[in-house]
Amino acid sequence: MSGDAPPILTRAIEYLLVNNPKHPVAEKYKELLIRYENDFDKMIDSIPKQKEVILPELKPMRAESLYEVFKANFPLVNGKEFDDTANDGEAKKLAYTLIAYFLQRKSFF
Repeated sequence: MSGDAPPILTRAIEYLLVNNPKHPVAEKYKELLIRYENDFDKMIDSIPKQKEVILPELKPMRAESLYEVFKANFPLVNGKEFDDTANDGEAKKLAYTLIAYFLQRKSFF
């Protein structure tokens, strides 16, 4: 029983812990478990704490600007131009609906 893994609690050790906690095997298990827990706590404490990232406040964005960014980047992802007249203009309506959702516009909700 060594290394980074916790000591294994077998049925025999479990029995000894309940019925004969002073047995050398039970004592050794308890000792190894305490050592493992201490080492684990030290390892957790040694992990550097992450700094909280404070994001800048975003200015309100116009839906038209976001739509133009969407159209410009659509070919990079899909390999073809965005056809806003597809499905009788429903593609453009869907894009603006998603933009309203992402911008959390009151008109969407």
